[in-house]
Amino acid sequence: MSHRTGTDLYGGWWEDVTSERPPPGWKAGDPVFDHVEVAPGRIILIGGPPGGGKTSLVNQWVGGMLATNPDMRILVANVEMPPTALLSRHLSRLSDVPLSDIRRRQVADADRVRLSDSAGRMRSWLDRLAFADDPHRLDAVARAGADFRADLIVLDYIQRIAPADKSSGLRERMNMLVSDLRRLADQGGIAVLAAAAVSRSRDDSGRSSYAGRHLSLASLRESGELEFGADDVLLLAATDESDRTASVRSMLLSHAKSRYGEPKDIALSFDRRVQRFTPDEWIEAASPSPPPSNGRTTPKDHVNGERGRWMGGRS
Repeated sequence: MSHRTGTDLYGGWWEDVTSERPPPGWKAGDPVFDHVEVAPGRIILIGGPPGGGKTSLVNQWVGGMLATNPDMRILVANVEMPPTALLSRHLSRLSDVPLSDIRRRQVADADRVRLSDSAGRMRSWLDRLAFADDPHRLDAVARAGADFRADLIVLDYIQRIAPADKSSGLRERMNMLVSDLRRLADQGGIAVLAAAAVSRSRDDSGRSSYAGRHLSLASLRESGELEFGADDVLLLAATDESDRTASVRSMLLSHAKSRYGEPKDIALSFDRRVQRFTPDEWIEAASPSPPPSNGRTTPKDHVNGERGRWMGGRS
């Protein structure tokens, strides 16, 4: 049979709607991210400039999902970092011990108890976290995911992962990769969470820039297939480009696309010392009088006053 009518679908659909059973899915750990539906068959992209925190945010979501969903299994394919480096980031975020101290093996005696306690928390979910041995090829990643019985496959980052078949150029390669990902998500019933690189945009002076307020769906490298193939696209960027060396930066996670739900932008603080994102407290409190910005652009400026311009005019 080549088709089904609405009547054919009605019985099962209506029974499901009225069943009071929520659809399957997984929370990312922090309620501030609950509007992002990580679920079987969904493809979610997090785009951002290089060094902007994409891997850290993805890593935080992985740890949060494993800690709050006791049956969930996740496979990570990271083309830039070894698995042990990602585990160290988890440890730093959970223990509040600076990542640089952990990496240099120079943890202060006063921090060792917290480090040990956090490592113990990680051990409760490490058997449900796996890392692909060959993260550069999607067919190898898909096989690893099937072997591990993964519910979620993480790709970091998507533009550096090759599709199953050979391609004649970057655009064809990305078209094939997104098509392969869609089949993997739909037929395999798994979720895909991917970090994505973005291209520079032109600022108000015509200069090449990664400034957050100039990012849009079109900023995704080889954006055509990515923006149409993904179910959710989130763009992560600093709201103040003038202080690139700050240990704690104000960020905006902008929900550029949401195929099945309502998009929601979130103001975040990123503590780079421990690779942790938290909601920006004064914005979350919805204070009518935000702290003085000293002439700098704040997350609230974007969320309340410039949301359309930041996202390239989308409504």
